[in-house]
Amino acid sequence: ILTGEGADELFLGYAQYDVMQRQARLAALFSGICPSPLRRSVLRAAQSVLGEDRMLLQRLAMEPDALAASFIEWIPRELAAELCAPGPASAGNSSSAVDAARAMFRSGPQDRDFLSRVTYMDFKAFLITLLMKQDKMSMAASIESRVPFLDHDLVEYGYRLPTPQKLSRGIGKKILKDIAAEYFPREFLHRKKQGFPVPVIPWLTQSATRARFEEVILDRRTVSRGIFDQHLVERALRRFRDGEGEENRSAAYFIWNLVNFELWQRVFLDQVPAAISTRPSLSAPVSALRIRA
Repeated sequence: ILTGEGADELFLGYAQYDVMQRQARLAALFSGICPSPLRRSVLRAAQSVLGEDRMLLQRLAMEPDALAASFIEWIPRELAAELCAPGPASAGNSSSAVDAARAMFRSGPQDRDFLSRVTYMDFKAFLITLLMKQDKMSMAASIESRVPFLDHDLVEYGYRLPTPQKLSRGIGKKILKDIAAEYFPREFLHRKKQGFPVPVIPWLTQSATRARFEEVILDRRTVSRGIFDQHLVERALRRFRDGEGEENRSAAYFIWNLVNFELWQRVFLDQVPAAISTRPSLSAPVSALRIRA
């Protein structure tokens, strides 16, 4: 079978590329009109009115490499540092640690525009994870799959194309749509993009599945590892239950990552069979581990 991996990264098909471009332009504009000594003060004043969690405000003060990397951070750096409980498990964490994504962005061609360098970063980072999943899923079904959009000649050609030929007026993969317009109707070409996200928020809005998630991350086995600050974990659960909009979404994916990390530890470190790895410890009644109201 032929699969489409690489087309979105090469021809700017993800909706977030348009968002990234607009926010990078705003950051450059803000940097140009606001003197460096005043930027932090202006942003702090804006955050006091709009809230510290507004990511756009944080990105206004970022350099291009940090802004690009912020879009692939599942857990913001500051929250990750706060999450790790004090002790040996967090001793190696440091703000001076090399940020791989930022390094990849900086190592891209210096004469290209912002989104071209983002593409370079995504090919080196995000696309790798997609290809691993695609290969595992196809091999698990005994299917040979191929990725024609990653033919090296096509990649080299696509990367050289000017950004407006790939993303224009919010329409990604523009050059592919222009070619396909000869063969397919407009309503097909411009229908809403359908990705394959994990339905984390719908799951967590259901009381039964939310309870299962809580059982995992509040279970005595999880807590006893001493890796995470439990007060922060419980706060995230409350934020999801009580929050709205972006705050709700951010808390949901934060919880999802914690659950997966714990299940990974049970299967690969504790050697607990995957079929029973989500069961709470027998020594800890689930009712005693429920999040406090």
